[in-house]
Amino acid sequence: MEKGLEILYPPRCPFCNEVQALGGSKICRECLKGLPKRVRPFCMKCGKPIERDENEFCNNCRNRMPEFDRAYPILLYRKKVPEALARFKYKNDRQIGRILIQEVGKETMAELKRLHIDGIVPVPMYRKKEKIRGYNQAYLLAREMGRILERPVYKHYLLRTVSTVAQKDLSQGERKKNIKKAFKLGKNVVELNHILLVDDIYTTGATVSACAGVLKEAGAEKVYVTCIGIGTDIV
Repeated sequence: MEKGLEILYPPRCPFCNEVQALGGSKICRECLKGLPKRVRPFCMKCGKPIERDENEFCNNCRNRMPEFDRAYPILLYRKKVPEALARFKYKNDRQIGRILIQEVGKETMAELKRLHIDGIVPVPMYRKKEKIRGYNQAYLLAREMGRILERPVYKHYLLRTVSTVAQKDLSQGERKKNIKKAFKLGKNVVELNHILLVDDIYTTGATVSACAGVLKEAGAEKVYVTCIGIGTDIV
């Protein structure tokens, strides 16, 4: 199915938008070489880069420890990553998420396989907003990860009860207030002990922390997080 789609819609590099040869890498050599990958030292909670190993946690996690157990981001939210994710999120370029997971997420997927996940849960969108956009980008990522990890994906395990303001436009304090009580457990959900929570971008972690809190209150033993891009305060 995927190969047939590639013939009709040849893959383009998600960073420079150049058409790539069928059967090869879907990210051009130059862009692949310049990707902002995570390297040690990084926060042992959220995965953000930190300046020294002895710090163990980033400033954000030290100030307010997130509700999830640990996060496994794929890339840093730098260089060409924000532009690529904006096209994926707002411009209906749905192949970008799949390409990034397949091409640069292999190491992260290998880490996640060792966690013995029971199920994968995408961060939900408010129903009206998803209807307008036509898709939830977190669910598209979760679906691809479910295929690779061979784990079930539960799109409606969590529900977003209010349409929150975009987190990127708010201060840290405003983000916490904005996201508080924005999520609830869906109806008729199965019991999951080890959950992988999926989102596209991690900035302060307020959204995934709020989601993890709901999942923990519902009985989840472990909640892990993964995303494509994670922000950093280090220049």
